[in-house]
Order: sequence, then C-alpha cells, then structure tokens
Amino acid sequence: MFNVLCVADIQSLLLGGGERWGVALAFLCAAALVVLAGTKLSKYGDALGERTGLGSGLVGLLFLAAVTSLPELVVSTTSTLSASMKASGLDPSSFPSREAYEAAFAALMTGGADLAVGNMVGSNLFNLMIFAIMDIVQGPGAFLHRLSRNHIMSAASSLVMLGILLFGLAICAKTNFIFPWLEVGPVTPLLLIAYIVVMTMQGKLEKKDDGMAGLEAEPESNAEESLLTMSAAKFYGILAALAALIVVGGMWLSLLGDVMAQPKEAGGFGLGQSFVGTIFLAISTSLPEVVVSVAAVRMGCYNMAAGNVLGSNIFNLVIVFTSELGMRGGSLLHYASPAHLVTIAMAMVLTSVVMIGIMFRSNRSFAKIGLDVWVMIFVYVGGNVALYFAQ
Repeated sequence: MFNVLCVADIQSLLLGGGERWGVALAFLCAAALVVLAGTKLSKYGDALGERTGLGSGLVGLLFLAAVTSLPELVVSTTSTLSASMKASGLDPSSFPSREAYEAAFAALMTGGADLAVGNMVGSNLFNLMIFAIMDIVQGPGAFLHRLSRNHIMSAASSLVMLGILLFGLAICAKTNFIFPWLEVGPVTPLLLIAYIVVMTMQGKLEKKDDGMAGLEAEPESNAEESLLTMSAAKFYGILAALAALIVVGGMWLSLLGDVMAQPKEAGGFGLGQSFVGTIFLAISTSLPEVVVSVAAVRMGCYNMAAGNVLGSNIFNLVIVFTSELGMRGGSLLHYASPAHLVTIAMAMVLTSVVMIGIMFRSNRSFAKIGLDVWVMIFVYVGGNVALYFAQ
C-alpha cells in the first residue's frame, strides 16, 4: 500500500499536483530536460554519423527521427488501447437500448481514433514548419538551398505514406473490417511496409556518391574530437541515456499537454477547445524535434536537421499502425473523423513545397527567409485559419 501511495504521489507531483502553477512549473522542467538532452543528443548524433560512416543525414533520418517520435508512439498507442478497453468494458444491459450502447461504444472508439490520427497528422504539419525555424537560425539565404537532393526521396516517401493514409480514411469510412488474427484494418499495415522499404532504399541512396549533394556542402566533420575517440561502451551508453531522457521528457510534455487542455476547475488551463491551445499543444509535443533540429543547424549539420524532421514525419505515420494495434476490436480509420482529410491534404501540400524547394535550389530570400519557406508559412497559417472558421 505504501508503494502504491508513493507512486501515486510522484505521478501527481510530476503532473503539477492539481494546481495550475504546479502544472506550469512541471512543464518548464520537462521542457528544460528536453532542451538540454536534445542539444547534447545532436552532438552525439553527429559523432555517430562519423563513427559508423552513415553520415549525418542518415543518422537524422533513422536514429534522431525515431528517438524524437517515440514519445508520440507510446502516448498514442496507450491512448487507443485505453479507449478500446473502456469501450469493451461497457455493459449492454446498463443502457436503455441497443442503440444507446452502440452510440456510447462508438463515442469511446472515436475519441481514441481521433486522438491518434489527429496527433500524428497535426505533428507532421507542425514539424514541417520547423523548416521555417531552421531557416531563421541558419542566417541569411534560403535553407532548402543548402540541403542534399537525397532528401527529395524522403519527402516523396512521406507523400506516398500520406496518400496511403488518405486512401485508408476514404475507404474505411464505410466499413469496419479488420483482420481477426491481428485486429487491424487492411490499410495501416501498408504504412509499416512502406516505412521499411523507404528506410532500406534511403540507406542505399546515402551510400551512393552520385553528385546529389547540396550546393553548399557541409564540413567533413563537425563532431568533437573527444566524442570520436571516446570508448565505444561509454559513447553508446551516453547516447542511449540521452535518447531515454528525450523519450521521458517528450512523454512528460505530452501528458502535461493533456492536463493543460483540461478545464480550469479541474486544474488545467482550459486550452483544449481554443485555437491557441491547439497550436500550443502542437508545439509542446513537437519540442523534441524542434530542439534537436535547431541544435543540428547551429552546428552546421543541415542535412541531419532536415533528416530529423522528414524522418519524424515518416515515423509518425507508422505510429498510426501501432495505434491501430492498440485499438482492439475495431478499425482505427473507420472511427477517425473525416475532418482529418483536410489536415492530411495540408501536410501533402507543405511536403510538396519542400520537395520543390530542394529540387529548384533557389537561394532567393525575403527578410532573411527563403521564398519557398515563406510559401510554407502562408499555406500553414492560411490552412489553420480556414480550419478555425470552418469549425
């Protein structure tokens, strides 16, 4: 009993103890943890590319992207599992009619599905706006101009996976079919297969010296000499610890974001239904990607930073599959709201602009930000304003 009480007390403390000032303080602590660990992780990620010969771009796409997206994986999968368990625990006999029971069941499943799909697609949208932040940090000139053309494949792969998700939402709206042996629908497993294929092809592409590097090549090594000569056990031990801190900090931020969304009388800030709240929560859940990418840009590792953003977006779409694994007894895309189709379309437009910017390689800028990134900003802001007034 003592241990249970201690665990409950610790959980309450980490989530602010039911007081708004406590929630704000906990949020600042979680953000500080992510900033410190993320800045250090970028340095170790650069050294990892040198030590393994993978290069900073592939390290960002594979390793950093997965680490910064793990909090979303845990939170989203747990959320759908919790929703489906609550739905399966409903007692039909406690409802006045079969229709009332089915409505309550569908409401719980829809809540879990919308949280999973909305969080992932919304995170992808905000992640793409990290290109604007990176453009500001890197100084005058266009940021996309500096990137290797190998990122075109990453962006194209993200477009393909977004298309699969779009297709799945469209066809699953009318059917709740799932494979009984795995309890997932027919579409989301394609996202996992696509991810494996993409990462395999990207690894082969990075190893080719085909003259596809950016016009402004990065230095051969930005890594600190001490990290390159450090013993393997110590280096990988610290790397694993930093990755774990990012995951813990990211999950902490996600949970605190949920608390902040609660009504004021429940100890939250009442942000859940506000437009500002939606943007704030998106920033909170994407803070690991922001910190790692900005730190990489400040080090001059532009391709690692871009790889982290694009890789996170690809990995986020795999989380849609893992979230459906958590949703037992129903199809995730069947219960998800059709409103996500608009958000997916916005993500596809922004990803397409990134592809065009890298391919066209214009160095033209306005107010020290590339013209292509200005297009992304206008699309993002305009799209969100349209969504706000369409509610």
